[in-house]
Amino acid sequence: QLTGDAVSGLVVGARHMAAVAQLPEAVCLGRRAITNRGAALRLEDFVDEVAAVPVPDKVDWYTKAAPSIARVYRNNVKGCCVISGKMHNFGVWSANDSDSANGQVVLATDAEVDQQYAGICGPGDRGCNIQAVLDHMVRTGLNAGGVTYKLRGYCAFDWRSKELTKVAIALGGALSIGFNLPGSWMNAAVWDTSNAGGIVGGHDVSPVGYGPPAAITTTADGVVVSSWGRLYLMTWAAWTSSRYVD
Repeated sequence: QLTGDAVSGLVVGARHMAAVAQLPEAVCLGRRAITNRGAALRLEDFVDEVAAVPVPDKVDWYTKAAPSIARVYRNNVKGCCVISGKMHNFGVWSANDSDSANGQVVLATDAEVDQQYAGICGPGDRGCNIQAVLDHMVRTGLNAGGVTYKLRGYCAFDWRSKELTKVAIALGGALSIGFNLPGSWMNAAVWDTSNAGGIVGGHDVSPVGYGPPAAITTTADGVVVSSWGRLYLMTWAAWTSSRYVD
């Protein structure tokens, strides 16, 4: 149950605020624990010197994608966060790519989320393995708005490196992470080590920017993530910790 500042999260404008105000406050998790991480390309292998990669001090892929991000995509009634997160990614990529469907933001339907959650992650409501979903996106693709979208590939990287994280977000737009959610973060818009309590389960969110967001009057800095139709800021201390993101 979202409470406190977590109910609205970070708000980027009046239209976004109106959309977020309609979202449910009861939400679900759904990222399965890692059992056997398969092989994946490593971003580190393609970046000889991270310091030599020019990245801005702040990246905002989320403001243009607000219509997509402000969709809970059934993650209020099912543990489909991995599928929901990928639908947010489609929205972020399309909203920020000038040659993507004439600037139209890709939006999925709840029926598409339900169907693919069951089809890819198995019967019942058991959650998903993130890498299995990414592999499916490469082989088969995901349907959103009646169109099938495929990934050409994906890579992993060491999230404990602040520099690599900035490169990944600046180049890739929306990312995908699995992390262990402290229950206390369901009461906050800023997720930090200082307000992290006991872990309540695994979750998938989409990093969609970094740097201090203008939406909050704080000096907090970190990674902006989308979850449950909202935006939150995960501070660099929380992000680079091995306890939460894994």
